[in-house]
Amino acid sequence: IKEAETEFRAPISKLKEAKTEFWALISKLKEAETEFQAPISKLKEAETEFRASISKVNKPLKKNGA
Repeated sequence: IKEAETEFRAPISKLKEAKTEFWALISKLKEAETEFQAPISKLKEAETEFRASISKVNKPLKKNGA
């Protein structure tokens, strides 16, 4: 009976290990996603600032006495 129990529990143990490895990989994937998105966020901020400065330059200047 003990031998059968051991044989029964071995795959469960491997399944638990696989689950732990799976979640570790998911965690690494989320970290990589965050690292990937950070520069994109900075790029979007820079684009917004750039567009704001361009719109200031493109505004027509008021003429004196107008």
